[in-house]
Amino acid sequence: MTPVEMALVLGLLPFVTLGLVSGGVGALCLYAGWVGRHDLRDALHARHCADRRAGLLARALWLVIEGFWQTIAFVLQGVHMVRRRLPPPLPRAPEATPVILLAGYMENSGQMYVLGARLRRAGFLVVHRDVPSTFRPIADNARWLLGEVEAVRRATGADTAAIVAHSMGGVIGRTLVHLEPCAPVSVVVTIASPHRGTRMGRLGLGPSARDMSPGSPHCARFPTPRASACQVPVHSIVGFQEDIVSPYWSSLLEGEGDNVVLDVPAGHVAPLFMPSVAAQVVRWLEAAGVRRRAQAGAPAAAAA
Repeated sequence: MTPVEMALVLGLLPFVTLGLVSGGVGALCLYAGWVGRHDLRDALHARHCADRRAGLLARALWLVIEGFWQTIAFVLQGVHMVRRRLPPPLPRAPEATPVILLAGYMENSGQMYVLGARLRRAGFLVVHRDVPSTFRPIADNARWLLGEVEAVRRATGADTAAIVAHSMGGVIGRTLVHLEPCAPVSVVVTIASPHRGTRMGRLGLGPSARDMSPGSPHCARFPTPRASACQVPVHSIVGFQEDIVSPYWSSLLEGEGDNVVLDVPAGHVAPLFMPSVAAQVVRWLEAAGVRRRAQAGAPAAAAA
């Protein structure tokens, strides 16, 4: 292959990758829409989703946007796999509330770098964490997360931590505060998390995928609402053109916190890169009393 041919191939590779990812995302959206066309709506759907509509052109545009951000997310996760081998030590910052970022099924928190950077610029102490195995049962990973919360608290000197999680990571965070209602957690913020199950779970591998299937014993074990003397707020935000959470309103929770359905037909990964989503996360952190570092803008940990 000549240098010119090599340059041409390398130049076309990003566009081919984007096309393949966008096509896969589109196929998943069509599948989710088809199998979910008879899903029963409930009062939560009526309150938050009834007016969420978009034209064909807008939906097509957001499919391409989702494909683009999915591609970027893959790259960021690759970078994270290299960086996490030499994680920087957590700073001693007892005045701050650590914000633990947690990713989802077959993901790592590298794809949350952009959201994490926005939170750091807002003055929060951000810590990236990855579950030991995304195939383990949700409850097992929730117990692991409790250990990580305690380790981060000991390292930083904080009295509590906050959790901001994507997809299955949000299900793990919510499960943690159900299993341990008085855990030292200020708030759980979830993005595109199938709290009440997703049909896509039936296509996944491992106990965690089965736990996230509608009607699973795990979903039945942690219904909403819950009553506890130490109830931790669990907030949820989701786009209405989901390709993973099917139906997308299974992300919504009753009586645990606030629900936000985005005004645009965003998919599963794009919300992680949207400034409006980061701003909403900041509002929820502030409302829960999550404290910033003493000097906003000081370097914060992004250890894995």
